Amino acid sequence: MYAKVFSACLLGMQGVPVEVEVDYRSGLSHFAIVGLGDKAVQESRERVMSAIRNAGAQFVPQRVIVNLAPANIPKTGPVYDLAIAVGFLIATEQVTIPTRKVAFVGELNLEGKVLPVKGILPLITGLLESGITDVVVPAQCTQELTLIKGVNLYPIDHLQEVLSFSVESLGALLSSSDKMSTQAAHTTKFEDIRGQVLAKQAMLIAAAGGHHLLLSGIPGAGKTMLAKALPSILPSLSEDAVLEVAAIESVSAKSVSRESLYSPPFRSPHHSISVSALVGGGTVPQPGEVTLAHRGVLFLDEFPEFSRQALDSLRQPLEDKEIVVSRATHSVKFPADFQLVAAMNPCKCGYYNSGVKPCSCSAKEVRSYREKVSGPIWDRIDLRVIVSKVAWEELTPSKQELTDLTSAQMAAQVIQARSRQLSRRGSSTNTLNSQIHSKELLQVIQLTPAAAKVMQAAHERLNFGGRTYFKLLRIARTIADLTDSEKVHDVHIMQAMQFRAEIN
Repeated sequence: MYAKVFSACLLGMQGVPVEVEVDYRSGLSHFAIVGLGDKAVQESRERVMSAIRNAGAQFVPQRVIVNLAPANIPKTGPVYDLAIAVGFLIATEQVTIPTRKVAFVGELNLEGKVLPVKGILPLITGLLESGITDVVVPAQCTQELTLIKGVNLYPIDHLQEVLSFSVESLGALLSSSDKMSTQAAHTTKFEDIRGQVLAKQAMLIAAAGGHHLLLSGIPGAGKTMLAKALPSILPSLSEDAVLEVAAIESVSAKSVSRESLYSPPFRSPHHSISVSALVGGGTVPQPGEVTLAHRGVLFLDEFPEFSRQALDSLRQPLEDKEIVVSRATHSVKFPADFQLVAAMNPCKCGYYNSGVKPCSCSAKEVRSYREKVSGPIWDRIDLRVIVSKVAWEELTPSKQELTDLTSAQMAAQVIQARSRQLSRRGSSTNTLNSQIHSKELLQVIQLTPAAAKVMQAAHERLNFGGRTYFKLLRIARTIADLTDSEKVHDVHIMQAMQFRAEIN
């Protein structure tokens, strides 16, 4: 007997439908799985046989051939267990063939329990795009699956539930109470940070325009706290962005575990991270930290301590907002639209030119420390600010309470500034100031004559390149948006130059 059901495989972040064909014939006992499957796929034989028996169905040893089509696409992981088991049950006439296409996604243990699998969100999205709207899924994945619309999902806990299979017999997916929280809980907020008015202003500009930011200063000045507070002023993610972030986390783990997917992700890898872990890679390409930070913040503390190769690998994602990982047989593309926040000491000991304590580094050591970051990476960072020692007066609670904005107040300014950006460029795009193409930037910048003269004088005096010129314009445009100014004035240009000229 022959049966065919559907499942799906992952190619990077894309789900691809897979036809699971099962041919059951009399003959010597033989169970083979073909279709370019890895070891986990081949081991599915033992899991499926035990699961079928323990679910109360019959598994008579005969000649069984399972084909996973298309055969030229690599298949990895245990995602096909449930589909293979159901295909066998249909081929042996223990389950009725459904009247329409139904896909099965899930791992089986020996008892017959259906377990969650990695990447279930993009898997089901790929099935939906191919026209398959009925999918049987592990019950443990139901929370994250509330994000998908337009598909009929049927959760099961055990293979036994398939023995009396019909689409109508399987329960409804979820109730509204199962949906994920839309409220983000931020542990670090700007009102918790004393002083650092200039650095907070830079964080506000970075959040409003999506600009990359570098914080440099002595140890203990508050660089890490400033970076961790940034998500508290970023707007909540849109529904489309939530689905993108959830799909990435689904590919990286067996389930989506963050409390609120509506909060932008914040990733802070250690400086010992490898290149493949940072940008993605592996025999079977997996997303790296730049992809896990998609639609959020990538914080690199101790910036020069990262390997030169790792930092240089950021060039492509910083410019293209995606990363391509190539292997001998195929290439995969991962999204990487993140906001970079880097923090560093001015030198190895941390006190060069600080006025706090003498620096123990030689001039050569200071230069060598900074040269660990290549020129092209320096040039791709929009805002650069020095985080100085907090003065005693700024540590006084009474003064702090009178002078500082809260994260809620800053977040409101960010939302208003972003709204101005989007309304100026039309509702058809979500591009922030930091991402506007240079051709379009000249049309929306609206420089006053005084601002144009300041830019010309700065260009002649500092002799900066084209990338720096356009970055200054983008930063100035964001500063103008924060002040509700239709045009960019000279004061906005000078403030933008201040944040670009702090660190050389």
